[in-house]
Amino acid sequence: MTLGDALAAPVDPARERTGIRIEIEAWPRVRLTWPAGVRHDAEVADALRALEAIAQRGRPFVLLVDARDARPPTRVQLGMILDAMRRIGPDARCLAHAVVTRSIPVRAFVDSLRWMRLTPSAWAYFDDEASAIAWLDRELPHRRSDRPSA
Repeated sequence: MTLGDALAAPVDPARERTGIRIEIEAWPRVRLTWPAGVRHDAEVADALRALEAIAQRGRPFVLLVDARDARPPTRVQLGMILDAMRRIGPDARCLAHAVVTRSIPVRAFVDSLRWMRLTPSAWAYFDDEASAIAWLDRELPHRRSDRPSA
């Protein structure tokens, strides 16, 4: 058992699944779901490649992270995340991050990433997805650097 497993809240078996999902259907809102079942480094590597491809588009977006069932990543996975952050660099156009979780260890992990991020953006935590989406929808117009000037 890892520390992340020991500290995570119990997971409803109906929500237990593997595979990090990234959805862009609601662009410019990108949704990343980090389920409780993430166990393999390959899953994390695939998700990071997808996020890098999104960042390389050069178009502003906001990120909704569904981490309700997440456990903090392993040390190896943390290293992979940090390497991806360095590769993406300060040009990432992610304007705001809304993280849905009640887990204190997951929030602590996300906070550590905030401090290492090379470009500033808004961050907020939410207990439910509807509140997170509403916040992102309000944040995007205020943060877009490519919006037309009046």
